Amino acid sequence: HGEASGLQSKAVEAMAPPELTHDLALEIQEAMIQEFLRPEFRYKLRDALDGSEGDMVKQAHARRDVCMAVEIPLLAKFGYEATEESVHQHSLALGKLLHDCPDLVEKNQKLTRLVNPTMDVYEDEHIAAD
Repeated sequence: HGEASGLQSKAVEAMAPPELTHDLALEIQEAMIQEFLRPEFRYKLRDALDGSEGDMVKQAHARRDVCMAVEIPLLAKFGYEATEESVHQHSLALGKLLHDCPDLVEKNQKLTRLVNPTMDVYEDEHIAAD
């Protein structure tokens, strides 16, 4: 019995994401930018978006799938569980930091542009103004 309960508590501990500090968020964003700049990612993203035949919903799903394939293993290197849920947990934690950190906002906008290759480069100024 004691061994089984010990395993359960370890499983619960493993599910807690790391506390997202400003420095950790910046480090993760920089690592993600490097991954999203890789030619292999750019080709996969372009092919996925081209295969969506201009359908916005298909494009969103295709973009999500290509990004998740990068984000899940990358976040796992920073102590997150290797799951889609961890990507969502990270996004929520990052969202809370963005209010007070212009440098994180800037990196986040760069990431958004990298995964939206058709996006107008000036569009982020309109988003920031909202």
